[in-house]
Amino acid sequence: MHKDPRLPELYALYSKKKESQERIRNLKKSIQATHDILKLEELKCRKRVLRRLGFTTSADIVDVKGRVACEISSGDELLLTELVFNGVFNPLAPEHCAALLSCFVFTEKSEQPTKLKEELAAPLRVMQEIARRIAKVSKECKLEIDEDEYVQSFKVELMDAVVQWCRGSSFSEICKVCTRYMPLVICSNPFPSSRTSSKVVSSEYSDG
Repeated sequence: MHKDPRLPELYALYSKKKESQERIRNLKKSIQATHDILKLEELKCRKRVLRRLGFTTSADIVDVKGRVACEISSGDELLLTELVFNGVFNPLAPEHCAALLSCFVFTEKSEQPTKLKEELAAPLRVMQEIARRIAKVSKECKLEIDEDEYVQSFKVELMDAVVQWCRGSSFSEICKVCTRYMPLVICSNPFPSSRTSSKVVSSEYSDG
């Protein structure tokens, strides 16, 4: 190889390759450092949100609301905790609580507007007001969030069906409320029991 007339050319190419590799490594380190800074800034913003909402103290120690939020394994922890501490569920019947909670697990998009009775519309408005307040606090704390998009991310399409389910309506009656989302209603029965399950099965056969 050392007698190859192309040696100077090949060596120059090899040197350029090593320089390019070193430059790539340095760029990756620079990008990672930038990401770390951005994550740190986002962390600071999120900590401000938690302090503003009372989930942590001014010394960033987790408070009662923060401990409750930590126990929530699904759904929006901040909003659910705010609903609990604001007593939103206290005056509601069990079926209305289940209907309101369905907004946290239902993600299907629907083009048709859903009309709700006042018994459901009232607690929904309270939830949306609290969600909007969380979004405003987040924006004030420099977090990127679309207020309307955040509020609308909690879907209401299953609320009527969940209420009917909890009240023991037949399978066919629930299908009339929302035929498109029936599999989700069955899979997310808020009060599972052998009585309810057998009722669904028997009504499915009796309703033909």
